[in-house]
Amino acid sequence: MLFPSSEEISLQTVFTMITIAVIFIIYVVYKRMGELEEEITSTKEQYQKLEERLKIHQQLTNIEARIKKSMHHHTLKCVV
Repeated sequence: MLFPSSEEISLQTVFTMITIAVIFIIYVVYKRMGELEEEITSTKEQYQKLEERLKIHQQLTNIEARIKKSMHHHTLKCVV
């Protein structure tokens, strides 16, 4: 048998197409995982920036409260 039969060519073609399809699917999934990893990294960075802003806001709120308390205490001393 010098040349493969049409059934063998057919099976070989189907196997090749399935192999190509599987490789393509793996490539797409791998690429998407990379994109998701980038998004996760970006989200973590944004979260850290928001945490820093929140800490600054809390510190400013505490400072403001101390100033108001100090001014109120100072006002009471002036009245007495």
